[in-house]
Amino acid sequence: VGFYLNLDTIFDIMESQGLFATKDPEFVVYICAESPNLETMTLQIAQELHSQQVKTIISPECKQIKEEIAIAKQNKCPIMIILREDNLREGKVLIRNLVKEEQNYISLKDTLSTILLARKSMQSWKSRNTEKNIYFILWGDKLGDFVHSEQKQGKLAVLNI
Repeated sequence: VGFYLNLDTIFDIMESQGLFATKDPEFVVYICAESPNLETMTLQIAQELHSQQVKTIISPECKQIKEEIAIAKQNKCPIMIILREDNLREGKVLIRNLVKEEQNYISLKDTLSTILLARKSMQSWKSRNTEKNIYFILWGDKLGDFVHSEQKQGKLAVLNI
């Protein structure tokens, strides 16, 4: 006594329903400077981020901030670090959250911890908003429809996988 499930058919159905998680875009930080004199500082910040496995894109030129923001968004970077000489003299950098369209000045020494916290909170937010509970409804040896947790119905066997 048993039952048979054609896994190829099951996976085809799941794929057609969009139930397989696609790889989230990686967390990448865009770094730009308003002056060519800040190249060394830009590279130091990038190296510090790389040491914690944070990918970066460094702007090769000093452009207007609106252009830099557009490039960062085009590259799907959620966070941008903007270096300005006057801010660095005060020991600060500008962090721009391109998802929420917010920006804050933070202390230069807190840059790494702020970026790591942003990465963690964005990954946490993505995982909370993309999780799906998948249920199979089985009638004897036949695979029924997919049902989400809020739609459990009837007296059928429901398996949460």
